[in-house]
Amino acid sequence: MPAIVKRCECSKNNGGITTTRLIWRQYGVSNFKLACILLSACMGSQGSQRMDENPDEVQEEETNPLTDPADQSQPQIELISDEVVVRKIGEESRDDEDHSDDAQCCPICFDSWSNAGDHRLASLKCGHLFGLSCIQKWLKGQGGKCPQCNAAAKSKDIRLIYAKALKVLDTTEREEALLELQKERAARLKAELAAASQKLRLKEALNECERLRSMLSDHNAVPQRSNSAPSVSTDSVYSYREVKVLKIHDTGCRVMAFSPTTGIVCISQPSPNPLFPGHGFKKFLLSDLKPVQFKCSHSALIRDLAFSNTSMNPLLLSCANEPTIKITNIISNSVIQSFQGPVPSWSCAWNSDDNNYFYTGLLNGNVLIYDIRNTNEHVGSFNQGAPVVSLKYVPRNSCSDLSCSGLLVGQLNRATFYEKNEEEFLPHVLLADKKVISLDYEELSGHFVVSCRPSSSQFPNVRHEIHRLSKSTESTDVQCQSVHTFHGGSTQRFLSRTKIFSHPSDENHLLLAAGDEASSSLNIWDVQSQRLAQRVTSPCPPFMDVCAVQQNNENFLLSLTEKNLHVHRWSAV
Repeated sequence: MPAIVKRCECSKNNGGITTTRLIWRQYGVSNFKLACILLSACMGSQGSQRMDENPDEVQEEETNPLTDPADQSQPQIELISDEVVVRKIGEESRDDEDHSDDAQCCPICFDSWSNAGDHRLASLKCGHLFGLSCIQKWLKGQGGKCPQCNAAAKSKDIRLIYAKALKVLDTTEREEALLELQKERAARLKAELAAASQKLRLKEALNECERLRSMLSDHNAVPQRSNSAPSVSTDSVYSYREVKVLKIHDTGCRVMAFSPTTGIVCISQPSPNPLFPGHGFKKFLLSDLKPVQFKCSHSALIRDLAFSNTSMNPLLLSCANEPTIKITNIISNSVIQSFQGPVPSWSCAWNSDDNNYFYTGLLNGNVLIYDIRNTNEHVGSFNQGAPVVSLKYVPRNSCSDLSCSGLLVGQLNRATFYEKNEEEFLPHVLLADKKVISLDYEELSGHFVVSCRPSSSQFPNVRHEIHRLSKSTESTDVQCQSVHTFHGGSTQRFLSRTKIFSHPSDENHLLLAAGDEASSSLNIWDVQSQRLAQRVTSPCPPFMDVCAVQQNNENFLLSLTEKNLHVHRWSAV
């Protein structure tokens, strides 16, 4: 205790503050209240000692407590009460709490650590910092626990920290501001999507009013006009004729893909061998329509297939009702890359402008962007909401009226075009409140088709809506112009696919092929004349997928049911 009294006398001009720090450093006291008690005890023992040595002097000071401030030879501790000293120490401690000397001291020995030697800075896997020699001794004798949090620790968990000094920055306000900024951006995006949806509803209502006005004027002009259903056009010289039917499997066929460079058709099906269950695809050569080989690639039902547009070695992208997405070399028939997603994928598409990238639409509504040069994780994503049933990439300058590239995304409740702008995708809601089952895009004309389930008494039948995308270089909005709506049957159980493609005899005309479950047929419409051009039936409906291909200057229409592949050739009637 005399050593403490001596330190109090040497620090009397500092109001007791330096004294408290010296006491902490001398005796290793980590409790502020205990330091204050020691300080009060020191001051009390000092007064008692002076009273025993010279009682007259103490009596004189008690009668004259106010001494000359200029006289620095007399001690000033007696003029400050214990309460004042404690208050000053508390204020200084609170002000310098984050910058105290303890921040640079080992919590075991209370000695400053160094950046070299036995007492250099080290940490455990829990993150707490100690002197190297101290933590080594502690772990040997304390049952392998961290001195700070009692987490299990071993000597091998000690990590050296290569730093000259440590300083913790308080970034709480910054993180809160960033979080608020993200919330504001999400709210703004939601508001923009809601506004775009309302604009589309207004535009659709105006188009419907204009169509009703036109029908009313036509009805008034020609009262005796027949209201019968549209008939099949008979003035066409050419049509699709069925040339072959190939049995693929007993059931379970869903999608197909065609490679123009190799002439190979891949069709998804369950494994034909019961000893090796799973799902894969069977390859066909369009030249002879003979099966080449079956490749089992997934353990669940395949949802989508897509070929890359590389001319030398096309790659087949496949996704199924499982989180794994696979890329298969169609020539060597081997899986060359696999990507693991968070949830099962329902659709996929290649970036035709850069085949290093591809997109997958997930069950939870997210769209993930992958780079085949990075197999660890996806490189980008954007949220949707409902499951993504269809993805179509729109190349840059694919048609004269569209000056941008992007991604057409078909969900169970809407259709959206994501415009590719440098490193981000800007959403443009095209159709809202739709029960979408399929989506397809025709690059040369900029037209796309959205097929929707029957939804209410207002729309009792399946609808195939034809729209046209356009955007000028001066405009910032992508325009969606409604062209025509074709109606199918009253039932739609499967997520069957439709196809819009160029007319084999006239590139300026478009054809639309879509399966109809109610009539067990495949309907082919002429988009320009808005008439049903042809109807194809099958003994094993329904039609699940359609693909229009060209090989050796001949045009074919491939239609897939759950069991068979129907091959139709465009030829004269």
